Amino acid sequence: MLEEFGISRDGNSHDPGSDTKARDAYYDAIFKNVYERASKDKSSLAGVNFWAWAGEGRPRRPEGLWKLNDDFIGDPPHEPQGWYSVHDRD
Repeated sequence: MLEEFGISRDGNSHDPGSDTKARDAYYDAIFKNVYERASKDKSSLAGVNFWAWAGEGRPRRPEGLWKLNDDFIGDPPHEPQGWYSVHDRD
C-alpha cells in the first residue's frame, strides 16, 4: 500500500479555488506507475491513499487552523487547513 503522499496546490496556496496543475501531473504520474506495477505483479501493490481527501469540505479561511464546527478536510487540526486537500471540484 502506498499511502499518505501528496503535494500542495500550485504556489503552495491554501485557497480551494487555486490551481492544481502541478499536483494533477504529480498524481497522474504516481497513479500510472502504481497501475502499471499492480498490473504486472498483482501481489506487489494493493492500492494507494493520497493525502488528503476533503470532499465538499472547505477551510474556514486559507491557512487557518481548525476550530470547532469547521469542516473536516483531512488536515490535522494543528496544521494549516487546505494545503494538501483534494476537494470534490479539483
